[in-house]
Amino acid sequence: MKRMDKMITILLVTLVVAVLSVTAIIIFNRNTYKTPIKKLYEAINEKSVEKLANTYHPCLSKNEAFKTELESQLAPIKNYNFKYEYTIKKSRTLSKKELEEYKNNYKYVCKIKVEKGYEVEVSQTTIVNNEKSTDNKKILVGLIDGKWYLIK
Repeated sequence: MKRMDKMITILLVTLVVAVLSVTAIIIFNRNTYKTPIKKLYEAINEKSVEKLANTYHPCLSKNEAFKTELESQLAPIKNYNFKYEYTIKKSRTLSKKELEEYKNNYKYVCKIKVEKGYEVEVSQTTIVNNEKSTDNKKILVGLIDGKWYLIK
């Protein structure tokens, strides 16, 4: 009888740990409007065209012409030792009219629609040789097929 109680206790503890682990993974890895911005700065810091492309919807990120365009955008910084840091200052939900513009763009290019969007103001700091320069930038993100991507 005591052995059965120990087994039940061990099973319950294991079940609780498993549920807590899954919950933690879901919470910390959830895809929010901040996710593509984080990936954007990681890709730039690593100077990775592939990672940069993956911040956009797969219909664009798998397009070789689009990757070539991104590569040309990264080319000027490829040979410099720098790092970007960023903080999100504020975000604004795109109006129906603004969102319609991006819906139509994605619908035309990718045959998909942007469900929701934000204009996110980011304070980005460029660090080169311990010298810092900070400016603000607006980044547009959109919810497409249940995931957040850069939309412009």
